Amino acid sequence: MNQRSSNLLDEALGLDQVIEPWPLRGRVVAIEDQVETSGSFVLHHLLKRSLSPNSSNVTIFISFSQPFSHYDRILRKLCPGEKKFLVAANGSSDYVLDFLHYCRTLTSEFDCSLITLNHEDIYSSEDRPTFLIQMEYLADILIKAEPLATGLATDVHGQLTVLNKGRNKVSNFHFKVKENVVECFYPGRSRG
Repeated sequence: MNQRSSNLLDEALGLDQVIEPWPLRGRVVAIEDQVETSGSFVLHHLLKRSLSPNSSNVTIFISFSQPFSHYDRILRKLCPGEKKFLVAANGSSDYVLDFLHYCRTLTSEFDCSLITLNHEDIYSSEDRPTFLIQMEYLADILIKAEPLATGLATDVHGQLTVLNKGRNKVSNFHFKVKENVVECFYPGRSRG
């Protein structure tokens, strides 16, 4: 992400200040996207920030949808030579929720953060409401990547809504995914 775009996203997440310790310690961040509008760039942004060379953060990464090798390749590109701890988990939504409740208790005990990414439109009708409602309840910060309400556009790929419960703040902005950069901007504003 370029400096301007990451500042807009960082501001919504409360990461715009250089604060030690990591402002997301002890917090749960839930990213919800749809198959047609991926929010994985937010996950990558947070992982990159968390694993930066000047960071003292401990990162535990849990994969539910992609194979371990997918995330391992991404993290090697983002943080060459850095130590990482990754865990792959599969199971029914009930087991996943039980596991996430357990992880939630660990965030306060070990002063770490838990970041999840869910594709909200892939669940069956009986799993979807319970699972997503529970994830939204657990989250201190909820990020939704959605397609534009007006339909497809060539210069805008979607919109992000960030509900930061700790700051009692809602941010809403558009994004465009490019080769190695994601531009974030407010609706109607120039992306220059």
